[in-house]
Amino acid sequence: MNLDNLLQNAGSKIHIKDPGKLRTVLQQYLDDGHHLLQILTDFDRTLTKHSSNGELNPSTHAVLESSGLFSADYRDKTTNLRNKYYPIEMDPSISQAEKEELMIKWWSTAHKLLLQEEIKKADIQSVVKESSVKFRNFYENFRSVICARSIPMLVFSAGIGTIVREIFLQKSAYRLQNVEIISNFLHFNNAGVHDGFEGPLIHTFNKGRTSHLNKEYFTRTAKRKNVLLMGDTLGDLEMGNNLDSDKYNIVKIGFLNDKNEQNRAFYVKSYDIVIEDPESMEFVFKLLCCLLNVKPEDHLEEVDSKSSPCSAKTNGPVHARALTCPSPEAEISGIVCISPTGVTAQE
Repeated sequence: MNLDNLLQNAGSKIHIKDPGKLRTVLQQYLDDGHHLLQILTDFDRTLTKHSSNGELNPSTHAVLESSGLFSADYRDKTTNLRNKYYPIEMDPSISQAEKEELMIKWWSTAHKLLLQEEIKKADIQSVVKESSVKFRNFYENFRSVICARSIPMLVFSAGIGTIVREIFLQKSAYRLQNVEIISNFLHFNNAGVHDGFEGPLIHTFNKGRTSHLNKEYFTRTAKRKNVLLMGDTLGDLEMGNNLDSDKYNIVKIGFLNDKNEQNRAFYVKSYDIVIEDPESMEFVFKLLCCLLNVKPEDHLEEVDSKSSPCSAKTNGPVHARALTCPSPEAEISGIVCISPTGVTAQE
C-alpha cells in the first residue's frame, strides 16, 4: 500500500484536517528518509490501549492505585480523585488555564497519598506484573520498524515514569531500545523506600513548559527535522512547543478515546490526523511503513514480550535488523530513561 492509497482509504474512524497540506509534509518525510525522523509521544492511552472490550486500560497512576499492595484507603481516595478530575481533564469546554490549576491539585494530592504508602523499589516489578495494562495492537510492529532503523522515540508522560519504564521492560519485546523518557520518576531513599519525586511536577497541560528540560535529547536529535507527534489529549499538543516550526515538520496524530461525539471537532481542529480507536495503532504502523518504503508484512510477525527480541524468528534481513538489540543489562544501564532534571534514572 502506498501513501496515497492509505490516506484515501483510511476509513470513517480516521479524520484528516487538511489532506492537501498533510500530503505535502508527508512527501517531505518520504524524500528525507528515516535518518531525519524522530517520534515524540505520550504514553498512557497513546502507546497503551485506552480500553479493550469496553474495559478501561489502566494508566500508570492507576497501575499503582489498583495494586493490592497498597491500602484500601489509598485506593478509595485515588479513585475518588480520578472520578472528580478526569472528566475535567477531558472536557474541551473548560479553559486550559482553569484546567491547569485543577490538574496540579489532582496530581499533587495523588502523589502525597502515594508517599504515605511508602512503596518500595522492590515492589515495582510485581505491581506492573499484576496489572492489566497493555500496549495497543500493532505497537510491537510499529516498534519493529523504528528499531530496525534506530529512529529515536522520546516518551513524554505525565504519568509515573518508574512505572512507564517497567512496562517497557516487562511488556514489550523491544524493551527500552531507542527510547528515552521524560516523566514523574519516583525517588527512593537508601533503604529503597519512595520518599518523593525527581524534578518538577509534569501534568497533562504543562508539557510545553517542561520539554526543554531534556536539552540533551533535543540537541542530539536536532538534525531529525521530521517529527511524528502522538497524544490522546489536547494538552499533548504542547510536547513540541520548544521545536522551531520553521525548522521542524511536525505531524500531529491524536487518539480520540473518550466522549468522541463531544470532542471530535476539537481534536480535528487541533491534530493533523485523528484516530478513533481505543485499542489499535494499525493506521500509525501502516503510515510509518509508507513513509519509510517498508513492506508492512515484513513487520507483522508477533514477538513474545516475555522473550528477548534478539532470539525471535525473522522474515528476512529487514526484520532481522529490527530484532537486533543490546543485552537487557545494556539496555537498563544505558542512558535510556530521562527524568525532568536530565538525570538518568537507573537501577
